[in-house]
Amino acid sequence: LHALRFIPDAEWLEAMQRYWIGDVLGVTTTMPVFWLMASNEGRAKLMLVMRQWETLGYCLLMSVLIWFTFAQYPNSRFDHFYFLFLPIVWATSRQGVAGAALVSSVMQVNIIAATASGFNIVFPLAELQLLLSMLVLVSLFIGTVVDEQKATAQELNRSMRLTAAGEMAAALAHELNQPITAMVAYGKSCTELIARDETGELFRAVVERMIGESNRAASVVRRLKEFFQTGAMEIETVQLDELLERAALPFRAQAPQSGVHFELVLAPQLQTRLDRLQIELVLRNLLQNAFDAVAALPEGRRQVQLTLETAEDGKLLFAVTDSGPGVAPAMRAVLFELFVSSKSSGMGVGLPISRSIVEAHGGKLWAEFPGHGVFKFVLPPMEANTGNVK
Repeated sequence: LHALRFIPDAEWLEAMQRYWIGDVLGVTTTMPVFWLMASNEGRAKLMLVMRQWETLGYCLLMSVLIWFTFAQYPNSRFDHFYFLFLPIVWATSRQGVAGAALVSSVMQVNIIAATASGFNIVFPLAELQLLLSMLVLVSLFIGTVVDEQKATAQELNRSMRLTAAGEMAAALAHELNQPITAMVAYGKSCTELIARDETGELFRAVVERMIGESNRAASVVRRLKEFFQTGAMEIETVQLDELLERAALPFRAQAPQSGVHFELVLAPQLQTRLDRLQIELVLRNLLQNAFDAVAALPEGRRQVQLTLETAEDGKLLFAVTDSGPGVAPAMRAVLFELFVSSKSSGMGVGLPISRSIVEAHGGKLWAEFPGHGVFKFVLPPMEANTGNVK
């Protein structure tokens, strides 16, 4: 324009500044829209945003506020310009860059319409364009941050699903270890009985126990899957002495072979409502940890005790104690964290799963440190016991 003499020499610098500001405003307003339309993903995002009712809402709000700013208060200069932040924050916080692109375009169109309609804009156009450029840049910045936050949240969600899948796989491996080990032992017993031509009642009893452990393994898979997916529990009224006897059964057989003095102290006639299999898993986890803790002790000092009593507040108190060295001080703060184990062969999932199960029953699981192993958990009495019943 200067070369064609449309702009005098004395005014070309001022004109360049004004046109530069206007070009910056035009580029910052149109660039996000063209950038979104350049890719299939961007076009899909833009179309999705345009089909939402709130898009119409903030576009109308922007139009009303521009009319309010320039028509109602024509001599106020910038006094009411901050109202334009309302639709900008609305659009960008809800729809990210796509919302920023749309609301900026609507703002620019309305400003052009306002100036063309003869609104009395008392401050220089260059100042108006500069201010609008800042508004557009702010909207793009907020929109970018929102999109990054959403992308990070989605990635975190995917990671959490993978972690949950890993936790479930580890839990299944951990809980299936006991019934599979029992089935192997029963299988060896069957082989020995067949070698001795003993196929009578003893052989039948061993086979029935093997079948029982197989059914238990199948139940573990099904119930743990349900617990991880929905937190569902099969609540029923349970005689607690029978529950503890059943949980302790494999350890009664293991104790003489391991040189462990195993004691079961019951409180008769106690019952409550709980998920039988899940609480049995908790008891077996704690007992297995106790047996592992005393394995390195000399024979005669290996002691494990499982007790049940009523606490002072009426709750049911379960305790597993052993004569082992107890929990190392360095492990106490992270004892119930996932994948943390003091055993070289441990997976670090037994205690976290046990705590989750107990808490799902409305109880609490904790460890005490008197110089030997003590793990306790409480469950509500029958009238207060609640759960996510399947």
